[in-house]
Amino acid sequence: MKSWLTRAVCAAVLATGALAAPAASAATLTIRDSAGDVGVTVGPDSVRLHGSRANADLLRVRVAHRPRVVHATLVYDDLRRGTDWRLGIVRLRTSLGRTFQVSWNAESSNARGSADLGRVHQGRGGVRCRGLAHTVDHAADAVTLTVPRSCIGTPRWVRAKAYGVAVKGDFSRSYVDVAGTDRWVARDWSGPIRVG
Repeated sequence: MKSWLTRAVCAAVLATGALAAPAASAATLTIRDSAGDVGVTVGPDSVRLHGSRANADLLRVRVAHRPRVVHATLVYDDLRRGTDWRLGIVRLRTSLGRTFQVSWNAESSNARGSADLGRVHQGRGGVRCRGLAHTVDHAADAVTLTVPRSCIGTPRWVRAKAYGVAVKGDFSRSYVDVAGTDRWVARDWSGPIRVG
Protein backbone atom coordinates (compact mmCIF):
# COMPACT_ATOMS: atom_id res chain seq x y z
CA MET A 1 0.00 0.00 0.00
CA LYS A 2 1.30 3.37 -0.90
CA SER A 3 2.15 5.51 2.15
CA TRP A 4 0.65 8.61 0.48
CA LEU A 5 -2.72 6.86 0.29
CA THR A 6 -2.56 5.86 3.94
CA ARG A 7 -1.71 9.47 4.86
CA ALA A 8 -4.53 10.80 2.66
CA VAL A 9 -7.12 8.47 4.21
CA CYS A 10 -5.95 9.29 7.74
CA ALA A 11 -5.98 13.03 6.94
CA ALA A 12 -9.56 12.75 5.68
CA VAL A 13 -10.53 10.95 8.88
CA LEU A 14 -8.85 13.54 11.10
CA ALA A 15 -9.97 16.62 9.15
CA THR A 16 -13.55 16.29 10.40
CA GLY A 17 -15.08 17.82 13.57
CA ALA A 18 -15.56 16.26 17.03
CA LEU A 19 -18.47 14.50 18.74
CA ALA A 20 -18.90 13.68 22.43
CA ALA A 21 -17.34 10.36 23.43
CA PRO A 22 -18.87 7.62 25.56
CA ALA A 23 -17.67 7.10 29.12
CA ALA A 24 -15.33 4.19 29.80
CA SER A 25 -15.50 1.46 32.41
CA ALA A 26 -12.66 0.30 34.63
CA ALA A 27 -11.06 -2.11 32.15
CA THR A 28 -13.17 -2.19 28.97
CA LEU A 29 -14.99 0.15 26.65
CA THR A 30 -17.44 -0.72 23.90
CA ILE A 31 -18.04 1.89 21.22
CA ARG A 32 -21.29 1.09 19.41
CA ASP A 33 -21.93 2.25 15.87
CA SER A 34 -24.89 2.08 13.50
CA ALA A 35 -24.75 0.25 10.19
CA GLY A 36 -24.92 2.32 7.02
CA ASP A 37 -22.96 5.38 8.17
CA VAL A 38 -19.89 5.08 5.95
CA GLY A 39 -18.42 8.19 4.33
CA VAL A 40 -16.79 8.17 0.89
CA THR A 41 -14.02 10.49 -0.26
CA VAL A 42 -15.02 12.44 -3.34
CA GLY A 43 -11.97 14.67 -3.55
CA PRO A 44 -8.86 15.51 -1.59
CA ASP A 45 -10.80 17.42 1.09
CA SER A 46 -14.38 16.28 0.56
CA VAL A 47 -16.36 13.43 2.11
CA ARG A 48 -20.04 12.58 1.75
CA LEU A 49 -22.27 10.00 3.39
CA HIS A 50 -22.28 6.80 1.36
CA GLY A 51 -24.39 4.38 3.42
CA SER A 52 -23.15 0.85 3.92
CA ARG A 53 -19.91 -0.55 2.48
CA ALA A 54 -18.34 -3.97 2.96
CA ASN A 55 -14.99 -3.89 4.80
CA ALA A 56 -15.53 -0.38 6.21
CA ASP A 57 -18.82 -0.34 8.14
CA LEU A 58 -18.05 -0.85 11.85
CA LEU A 59 -20.79 -2.01 14.23
CA ARG A 60 -18.78 -1.89 17.45
CA VAL A 61 -15.28 -1.62 18.83
CA ARG A 62 -14.33 -3.15 22.16
CA VAL A 63 -11.13 -2.02 23.88
CA ALA A 64 -9.95 -4.04 26.90
CA HIS A 65 -7.06 -2.74 29.02
CA ARG A 66 -5.50 -5.74 30.74
CA PRO A 67 -2.44 -5.95 33.03
CA ARG A 68 -0.12 -7.01 30.18
CA VAL A 69 -1.92 -6.02 26.96
CA VAL A 70 -4.53 -3.81 25.35
CA HIS A 71 -6.96 -5.72 23.11
CA ALA A 72 -9.05 -3.90 20.52
CA THR A 73 -11.73 -5.84 18.64
CA LEU A 74 -13.34 -4.23 15.60
CA VAL A 75 -16.62 -5.85 14.52
CA TYR A 76 -17.72 -5.03 10.98
CA ASP A 77 -21.14 -5.28 9.34
CA ASP A 78 -19.60 -7.28 6.49
CA LEU A 79 -15.88 -8.19 6.44
CA ARG A 80 -15.06 -9.89 3.15
CA ARG A 81 -12.00 -11.69 1.84
CA GLY A 82 -10.46 -10.85 -1.50
CA THR A 83 -11.99 -7.42 -2.04
CA ASP A 84 -10.68 -3.93 -1.43
CA TRP A 85 -7.68 -2.88 0.59
CA ARG A 86 -8.90 -3.00 4.20
CA LEU A 87 -7.66 -0.99 7.17
CA GLY A 88 -8.80 -0.99 10.79
CA ILE A 89 -7.38 1.84 12.89
CA VAL A 90 -7.43 2.19 16.67
CA ARG A 91 -5.81 5.25 18.17
CA LEU A 92 -4.73 5.09 21.81
CA ARG A 93 -3.90 8.18 23.86
CA THR A 94 -2.07 7.19 27.04
CA SER A 95 -1.88 8.56 30.58
CA LEU A 96 1.73 9.46 29.70
CA GLY A 97 0.57 11.98 27.08
CA ARG A 98 1.55 9.87 24.08
CA THR A 99 -0.67 8.86 21.18
CA PHE A 100 -0.25 5.60 19.27
CA GLN A 101 -1.99 4.12 16.27
CA VAL A 102 -2.41 0.38 16.01
CA SER A 103 -3.69 -0.71 12.64
CA TRP A 104 -4.58 -3.80 10.65
CA ASN A 105 -4.32 -3.72 6.90
CA ALA A 106 -5.02 -6.35 4.29
CA GLU A 107 -4.95 -6.37 0.53
CA SER A 108 -7.19 -8.46 -1.69
CA SER A 109 -4.45 -11.06 -2.10
CA ASN A 110 -3.82 -11.41 1.67
CA ALA A 111 -7.01 -11.85 3.71
CA ARG A 112 -5.17 -12.12 7.05
CA GLY A 113 -3.13 -8.97 6.50
CA SER A 114 -0.71 -7.54 9.04
CA ALA A 115 -0.68 -5.30 12.11
CA ASP A 116 1.43 -2.20 12.72
CA LEU A 117 2.06 0.10 15.66
CA GLY A 118 3.16 3.68 15.25
CA ARG A 119 3.58 6.89 17.23
CA VAL A 120 1.27 9.75 16.41
CA HIS A 121 2.69 12.09 19.05
CA GLN A 122 5.95 14.00 18.80
CA GLY A 123 8.64 11.88 17.14
CA ARG A 124 6.24 10.08 14.80
CA GLY A 125 7.22 6.77 13.31
CA GLY A 126 6.94 3.05 13.62
CA VAL A 127 7.34 1.28 16.94
CA ARG A 128 9.08 -2.07 17.17
CA CYS A 129 6.78 -4.10 19.33
CA ARG A 130 7.51 -7.69 20.16
CA GLY A 131 4.18 -9.32 20.91
CA LEU A 132 2.03 -7.12 18.64
CA ALA A 133 -0.53 -9.54 17.24
CA HIS A 134 -3.80 -9.71 15.36
CA THR A 135 -6.48 -12.24 14.47
CA VAL A 136 -9.02 -12.09 11.68
CA ASP A 137 -12.30 -13.99 11.96
CA HIS A 138 -14.22 -13.54 8.70
CA ALA A 139 -17.09 -15.73 9.96
CA ALA A 140 -17.62 -13.28 12.86
CA ASP A 141 -16.72 -10.21 10.74
CA ALA A 142 -14.11 -9.30 13.38
CA VAL A 143 -10.47 -8.26 13.70
CA THR A 144 -8.70 -8.26 17.08
CA LEU A 145 -5.50 -6.29 17.64
CA THR A 146 -3.31 -7.04 20.69
CA VAL A 147 -0.71 -4.53 21.88
CA PRO A 148 1.60 -5.27 24.84
CA ARG A 149 1.34 -2.41 27.35
CA SER A 150 5.14 -2.25 27.46
CA CYS A 151 5.13 -1.11 23.80
CA ILE A 152 3.07 1.97 24.68
CA GLY A 153 4.85 2.90 27.92
CA THR A 154 2.80 0.80 30.40
CA PRO A 155 0.16 3.51 30.94
CA ARG A 156 -2.30 3.65 33.86
CA TRP A 157 -5.10 4.28 31.36
CA VAL A 158 -5.74 4.74 27.65
CA ARG A 159 -8.36 6.67 25.71
CA ALA A 160 -9.48 5.29 22.35
CA LYS A 161 -11.07 6.10 19.01
CA ALA A 162 -11.41 3.85 15.97
CA TYR A 163 -12.01 3.85 12.22
CA GLY A 164 -12.82 1.28 9.54
CA VAL A 165 -11.50 1.94 6.03
CA ALA A 166 -11.92 0.22 2.65
CA VAL A 167 -10.14 1.44 -0.46
CA LYS A 168 -11.47 0.41 -3.85
CA GLY A 169 -9.09 -1.82 -5.81
CA ASP A 170 -8.21 0.89 -8.32
CA PHE A 171 -7.68 3.46 -5.50
CA SER A 172 -10.38 5.72 -6.93
CA ARG A 173 -12.45 5.81 -3.71
CA SER A 174 -11.86 5.49 0.03
CA TYR A 175 -14.72 4.50 2.34
CA VAL A 176 -14.38 5.39 6.02
CA ASP A 177 -16.51 4.72 9.09
CA VAL A 178 -15.79 6.58 12.31
CA ALA A 179 -16.80 4.33 15.22
CA GLY A 180 -19.35 5.88 17.58
CA THR A 181 -21.11 8.17 15.10
CA ASP A 182 -24.19 7.91 12.92
CA ARG A 183 -22.92 10.46 10.44
CA TRP A 184 -19.62 11.52 8.95
CA VAL A 185 -18.11 13.30 11.96
CA ALA A 186 -14.89 12.36 13.77
CA ARG A 187 -15.44 11.49 17.38
CA ASP A 188 -13.61 12.75 20.41
CA TRP A 189 -11.51 10.48 22.61
CA SER A 190 -13.27 8.03 24.89
CA GLY A 191 -13.07 8.38 28.65
CA PRO A 192 -10.09 6.74 30.38
CA ILE A 193 -10.00 2.94 30.15
CA ARG A 194 -8.07 1.94 33.26
CA VAL A 195 -6.02 -1.21 33.55
CA GLY A 196 -8.03 -4.02 35.12
